[in-house]
Amino acid sequence: MSATSTTSKRPPRGASLAMFVTALGKVIAAIKANFALTKTVTLANVAVTWGAIINVLQAAIDTVSATVTAKKGYASAVAAQHVAVGAAKAQLKLFTAWAVAQHGDAAYEMFGLAAPKPHATRSAVAKAVSHAKAKATRAAKKKALAAVTGPSEEESAGAAILGALAPSPVAAPATTAVPAKP
Repeated sequence: MSATSTTSKRPPRGASLAMFVTALGKVIAAIKANFALTKTVTLANVAVTWGAIINVLQAAIDTVSATVTAKKGYASAVAAQHVAVGAAKAQLKLFTAWAVAQHGDAAYEMFGLAAPKPHATRSAVAKAVSHAKAKATRAAKKKALAAVTGPSEEESAGAAILGALAPSPVAAPATTAVPAKP
């Protein structure tokens, strides 16, 4: 970031934001204690008064304070919304049961309620097709993973154990060749 840049990559958050605001307050206090607010200073080739610097820093402090207050208010509003929606859902469920008991299935249209969806039943063929697809997917995934990562630890360990337990081939006794008679 250059010396003349006035923006940072992202604003501080959480504890670092609180530390930033505290630092701004200390800078403002030091400027007020040590400099005349109407005097100018040159920052990045721009003449600015100490009062203008304080105004910018104070605006940042005020904005952070307003944001913190708004976040607290938002959290409270969301919590209240969850309570209200939960109570409304419970009441609507009871009302729907009463309306259907009083007016039958016509109550759904009469009161603008959503009719319950019928439970779909899957045929045996659809279940068999789903099972076959799932089985093929698992096999393809296992094959793809084996191609990328090699055999699993269990397979490697099993092969090592089987290799150690397998009988080693017995070497045939050495035979000496009989010289041929002339």
